[in-house]
Amino acid sequence: MKIKYTPKDTFDLFQHTAFGIDLWTWIRVLVRNKWNVHPIYWPKAIMITLMALLSSPFHILEALLFARKIKKVTCKDPVFIVGYFRSGTTYLFYLLGSDPKFVYPSTYQVLTPHLFLLFGKGMRKLFNSVMPETRPQDNVKISAESPSEEEFALANMTPFSLVNGYVFPRRIKETCEDCIHPKTKKQQEEWSKKLDYFVRKAILANGNQQMLLKSPLNTARIDEILKRYPNARFIHIHRNPYEVYISNEGLLEKILPKMALNRAHEKELEQFIIDSYRDTYQNFLKSKQQLRPDQLVEIRYSEFEKKPMEILQQVYDQIKLGDFSEVSSFIGQEVASGKSYKKNQHKPIPREKIEQINREWDFMFQEYGYEKKQ
Repeated sequence: MKIKYTPKDTFDLFQHTAFGIDLWTWIRVLVRNKWNVHPIYWPKAIMITLMALLSSPFHILEALLFARKIKKVTCKDPVFIVGYFRSGTTYLFYLLGSDPKFVYPSTYQVLTPHLFLLFGKGMRKLFNSVMPETRPQDNVKISAESPSEEEFALANMTPFSLVNGYVFPRRIKETCEDCIHPKTKKQQEEWSKKLDYFVRKAILANGNQQMLLKSPLNTARIDEILKRYPNARFIHIHRNPYEVYISNEGLLEKILPKMALNRAHEKELEQFIIDSYRDTYQNFLKSKQQLRPDQLVEIRYSEFEKKPMEILQQVYDQIKLGDFSEVSSFIGQEVASGKSYKKNQHKPIPREKIEQINREWDFMFQEYGYEKKQ
């Protein structure tokens, strides 16, 4: 792994996922990371602080004005797309999001979770004017209205989100551990309440339909999700572990220069990928045993990529998402629009890393039948 930090990324003050954070959450994130902001990123940190401070009155106003309406919203049997980072979750999210019965969090909503009910139209225009056409980590097209991960919203509402680990990568391992293995019941309850609060707001803004959510780290949070939504359904997409590893190196290489406020050693980040994948799937394999057959469906990325319509037919049938034939035209259009998508090209994995993957992720090769490299 080789992370290249450029002056443009260092001084790009306005394209950062933390600009929608509330002041109290920002202070807590700073404290948990021991105020460890590299001097070169002080302008960014100061800008985030000023934005949080200046927007605080509007955060409070939105919360007060919409409190009753948010409380009345019901979230019936949400559908969660799970699978470790770079396993095809975004592609699946975009396809399912084209089904008219689903609502999902959009980009401007997850980046401004405290303001999108008051200033939704303005936020859409603002984000569409400043956002790049594709995501920094790949070639996926994005806009203010594109489906996006609720994990970004939670990072602006609570310290217990892995996104805050990207902002402070020196402690990314500890941040991830807090998400996968919360140290206290209070942490668990805070994350769960914030998730539910954001989901209710998103339903209120988008329409009272079935919520579709996607966050890779939710793969490790099945138990906590079931406490809040006992009839939730899960679509798990998994991918060849070697491809997952090298693609995650590429992910960190591209997003950390834009998001980080300090710098971690590259060897530590490589180990983070190994550890977080292992811990995430150990949690998932244990938790999935309690799910009913109509609550969980598992698909292989390589098969889904080749025949998405056939695989989605099976998904709809198994977890009872409705008549696929009624929505196949919408999803088919999304499949067709993505045919020009070009994958990232990755370098070969070093021999010593292959041996580590074989050793530490052995249980995943066995569980899902992937062939090991020798």
